[in-house]
Amino acid sequence: MLRHPEVRQRLAADDTLWPPSRSSCATTGRWPNATWRFTTEAVRVGDVTIPEGEFVTIALGAAGRDPGRHQDPDALDIDRDNAAGLAFGHGIHHCLGAPLARLEGRIVLSRLFSRLPGLRLAVPPEQPRWRASLMMRGMEELPVHPS
Repeated sequence: MLRHPEVRQRLAADDTLWPPSRSSCATTGRWPNATWRFTTEAVRVGDVTIPEGEFVTIALGAAGRDPGRHQDPDALDIDRDNAAGLAFGHGIHHCLGAPLARLEGRIVLSRLFSRLPGLRLAVPPEQPRWRASLMMRGMEELPVHPS
């Protein structure tokens, strides 16, 4: 949201835009993350067949960026319905702490931007380096100016 001041202004002006089930950025629930599973039968993905009993890593965050489901999937769109997102799993594997994590994200982001309304990147947007991780995406550092 540091690259999208217009989104921050909308959120500051209308608190109803924050509910996490509606917004793709309330906790930025489209963060890439992964989980591990074993196949119970052979599964075909594209041109590849994964055999039964194979250990696989599933990038759940990629589902939130599916161009077949979302128009302009990489855009920060607070009007996008993200209720069916997979950032916290699905079905019996859905995270029990998901509502708390969404609430924490909403509180942190709304308070951060209300206390530091001029918060901005201190470097060009392409400069911060991302950690190499299959589980959680994160920056090595995020240099900012408070105003």
